[in-house]
Amino acid sequence: MVAAEFTKYISEDLHRPLEDTRPLLEEDQLIGVVFSVLRLRKFDFLDALREETYAAIKATVKQAVVESISEVEVDTNISSVADQARVLTIASWLTLLSAITSRLNIVIHRVKVMIDVMFQAVEASAGNSNPTTDGVQAASLVTLSNSGVEAMLDSAAYTRAHSGLKEVLCATCDYAHDRCAKLLHARSRDHGLDKMKASEFLTLSRIIETFVVDTEKVCGRKSTTFRMGLQGQATRFVSRFHEERDARLKLNLGSERWRPVPAPPDLQRLLDHIISTDTLFFPPSPVENGNCTAILDNKSTSEVAVTNGNHGSTSATTSNGLQSSSSTSSLNTLAVSSGVMVQGEEYVVVGVCVVVVRLIVEYSECATTLRLAAQQLLTRLTDLLRKFNSDTCRLLIEAGAVALGLKTITTRNLALAWRSLQLLLLLLPRLKIHFSDLLRPVIVEKNIEQLTREYKEHCQAIENKIVGVVSDLIDRHLTTWEARSPVPSASFNGILRATSKLHEAVSGVLPSQQKLKLFERVTSVLKEKLRMHLVRLNVSSVGPQSWVVTSELTFYFNHVESLGQGSLAQEDFTRDLWPQKTSS
Repeated sequence: MVAAEFTKYISEDLHRPLEDTRPLLEEDQLIGVVFSVLRLRKFDFLDALREETYAAIKATVKQAVVESISEVEVDTNISSVADQARVLTIASWLTLLSAITSRLNIVIHRVKVMIDVMFQAVEASAGNSNPTTDGVQAASLVTLSNSGVEAMLDSAAYTRAHSGLKEVLCATCDYAHDRCAKLLHARSRDHGLDKMKASEFLTLSRIIETFVVDTEKVCGRKSTTFRMGLQGQATRFVSRFHEERDARLKLNLGSERWRPVPAPPDLQRLLDHIISTDTLFFPPSPVENGNCTAILDNKSTSEVAVTNGNHGSTSATTSNGLQSSSSTSSLNTLAVSSGVMVQGEEYVVVGVCVVVVRLIVEYSECATTLRLAAQQLLTRLTDLLRKFNSDTCRLLIEAGAVALGLKTITTRNLALAWRSLQLLLLLLPRLKIHFSDLLRPVIVEKNIEQLTREYKEHCQAIENKIVGVVSDLIDRHLTTWEARSPVPSASFNGILRATSKLHEAVSGVLPSQQKLKLFERVTSVLKEKLRMHLVRLNVSSVGPQSWVVTSELTFYFNHVESLGQGSLAQEDFTRDLWPQKTSS
């Protein structure tokens, strides 16, 4: 009779409407029944409690599914509620899953309240004064304990009852996760989740992670089955997520013409947000084409239209939101002021760089939401950034872009690639901080620091390439130079034209200090080449030919000064220029 009464009470309490906000039906009734089973040493009440909680959880899930599919045609031969839920659309199924976890939280909290009272009853039955728990405090039990009632439970019985109640609470949470995992497993069969948009998958992740946290607060232990089901799906999702973005990068690299592009306003807002918050997240305000979170949807990341041709006015519209035209002269305007401002410095970049900036933020946001896949996302992102770096090197320094339709690789193309890499270098320290909050910092630092070194090496290689182009021109002109009137000679006029072209190429792209250092290197190259040819011509620091050399250099330094790039005095240049005479 006592066992039946206990089971009846538990069943009525757990199966009452979810809208009923009372912690318990009848607290004193529960206490009386628990005291009875403890006095009779009927510890099978723990099994009854477990079975009733399982039944309540199962009924809650079934009821939620039935309500969701009530207006959808379902195969009557399907007995499993998890399989019945598969007829729902992904959006409706996610709504159902969210509703189920919310309802299960109510049931689990009811179980927690009952077990809290049972804990106190066990304490009182063992003769412990002031029995307390973190949850509901039963006033009648506190009064009873303080009245010095004789203990009904010895130490062994007390331990058995106490640990048994704790285990039932944990088992309740585990069972709730098991039922949700069955829904997830059923939905994932036959690639049922493979067509989820990224935003939908992140919603699924939030539902699961929130439920894990909620139940851990109740029982003090993480339930794993629901989360493990997500882990397998996460691996497939990350692969698809990466494949789409890798294809987008490849497509934009293939259509890139390495010209300056007007940076879209949302890119400026994004970079302003990154700098002001020191985080890698899209700003909350909507962008021109909709809310920024939509960028994580499959359509917005995979639909890219590119039109290329060799004749007429050809335009290309890529996923970076930019439009360029091969017949638009504004792209070749030297004083382009269309870059983004970052910390007071302008970055004029190419279209594919805009894409890469957005990709960095997309991966970072995704890793924050889908923490269990953060390591995979970091690995894929660093692979993507490394690929962009190596492909840029192949296309420009190794002239691979010529095969893709670019007529020639100019110093301006190189300068734009250089500046684009510098903008990405600016984001790498923030990328390290972002993922260090999600993963072991030592792993993140190793990845990002290696990537930073590779980007810096590539920037140096581009600078060397630009200087090398000018160096070849200088050497070619000095080969026919004879150190005689008229001054400036045709050879030095050619050198002046080369420096003018270099200045035109990098103006509006490189900042003033960077241009200044570039011209310092060019001047150093001129000194090195000139010294070699002075030896060839046997010209010394004295004699009529030395005057010609000095006059030629005066024209060079005046010209560089007129370009605003004069940082080295002519006297310093000539100090160790002349070949040393050897004694006979």
